[in-house]
Amino acid sequence: MKKVLFLLFLCCCLGNYKTIAQTQISGGLFENTNWTLAESPYLVTGDVVVFPGVSLIIEAGVEIRFASETGLELRAGSLYVEGTENEKVVFTLDASDPMSAPKWKGIQNTSLEGQEIVVDIEHATIEYAHTGINYGRGFADRSVLGS
Repeated sequence: MKKVLFLLFLCCCLGNYKTIAQTQISGGLFENTNWTLAESPYLVTGDVVVFPGVSLIIEAGVEIRFASETGLELRAGSLYVEGTENEKVVFTLDASDPMSAPKWKGIQNTSLEGQEIVVDIEHATIEYAHTGINYGRGFADRSVLGS
């Protein structure tokens, strides 16, 4: 009987592994970085900064959950969001009641005037942010595609 209960417990834990697994992230990205579906969801616990010359590539189906008042900053770095019609990338607030919780900052370009960045977003949802995308003073080489 103990063996059966243990096996049931083990199956329940392994069966729910994907729903409880997450990758916590904050701070600067100083080299090209891929956020993969296998490591999703990503829980942003502090601002994430993509530094000059660095690219952040986000695979289809990835979910990024932001703590209140955190955001994604492009400081002359580039963002490629590779969602598909069937597997959108979701940028959202990490809150049990997002309608009443303080929002996350959004995706912000803080590059200096004249610095070029690439923002290539395909099939993504950006929700519960102060501002979805703020291009700031820099120049975006590409615009948002798909939604």
